[in-house]
Amino acid sequence: MHHNKYILFFLLLLNTTLLAKTGFETLEDSVYYLNNNFNYTKSQNLILSEIENNNGNTELFKYYILLSHTHKRVYDYTSCRLALDQAFDLSKRSKNPSFAKSIVQYEQALMEFDLTNYQKSLSLMDGITEEDFQLFNNGKKSNIKMQRAYLHFLDKDYSKAEIIYEEAAIIKKNHDRCNLPMILVKQMELYYYKGDNEKLNEAFNQSLFYADSCGILKYRLYTYEMLEEIFLDNEDLNNWVQIKNEVKKVREAYNSEQHQISLSKQKETFTKTLNEQKVRGEKRRNTLLRIVVGLLSLLLLCLWFAYNTVRKQRLYLNQENENMRARIKQYSININSNNKERDGEEFKDSFLSKFGLTERQIDIVRLIIDGKTNKEIAEKSFISVNTVKYHIKKIYELLEVKSRKELSGLSEDQLF
Repeated sequence: MHHNKYILFFLLLLNTTLLAKTGFETLEDSVYYLNNNFNYTKSQNLILSEIENNNGNTELFKYYILLSHTHKRVYDYTSCRLALDQAFDLSKRSKNPSFAKSIVQYEQALMEFDLTNYQKSLSLMDGITEEDFQLFNNGKKSNIKMQRAYLHFLDKDYSKAEIIYEEAAIIKKNHDRCNLPMILVKQMELYYYKGDNEKLNEAFNQSLFYADSCGILKYRLYTYEMLEEIFLDNEDLNNWVQIKNEVKKVREAYNSEQHQISLSKQKETFTKTLNEQKVRGEKRRNTLLRIVVGLLSLLLLCLWFAYNTVRKQRLYLNQENENMRARIKQYSININSNNKERDGEEFKDSFLSKFGLTERQIDIVRLIIDGKTNKEIAEKSFISVNTVKYHIKKIYELLEVKSRKELSGLSEDQLF
């Protein structure tokens, strides 16, 4: 019963801890745990899946750095370099590109340091700005100090190297104790060259302690390999044979080559699956695109038919309107004509009653007002020109005018 309570308490505590962390930090812890337990294929698969799920993430470069750590654990520096190159390209998409680039350069510098490319490592470190360096966590700062110390060691400035190693070790012990063997092994080498066997043994024992307590077999192997080199260089064959056998056992347990093969196969399978998914996705997109294009074409065809139908109806209505306007106009003309005929009759009656003109003379007056010549009046009235002249003379006498101009200048009031 009590045992179950402790388990429940532990699960609640673990759940609370995970909730307090970001998604990436939780992933980082999971990868660290899997790598320490030699589950490198699971570690890589977890990272690759997260990369696929977070493809649009501006901080995606961090996932590739995490992938490089897994490859570095099995000494696959070719894959490690590729992952860091990808991280460097993605750092440009980060919210803080300068700092992201510096983090990647830091990881590249560590890789080159592991490969004994010390000048290239130093060049990468020098490329990190002071402003970005101040933002680094203490673990990263201690690693940079360790590299600086080792460069002093290579220059045989052992005193300076020892001081900086100690500074780095203090930071590492307080903030990143599981990676302390990185510095302790370097100190073993330094103390060998200084001839300080007591400190060498102390650094050896501490390195094994932290490697075993944190469950990092790689650091145990790293520690024994350094001691093997020291015994070989010192021509201490008895101890060298003993340590060599121990190194062999650890290497067999570590089996980095087999892990590299497994990771490579897994990555190929993952890449193949991802490519197949992309091909299927592309096919689905193409099919959807064809459907959309077909629907749009059908819609455009319907709109074209609708437009033509509306256009024809509009033309028909316009024609009908024109016909209607023509009929109205003709109707107006007919009405005006009838009104004119009626007004003409009234005009004739008025002249007949007021001036005593005959109907023939009234028609001639209208033609004169319209500007007709004697010949034109004769043709319209079907009489001779002389008869027209006769009537005009009579009209002048009755209306008391002497010319066509005076006749045309009479107002309607005067005529009526």
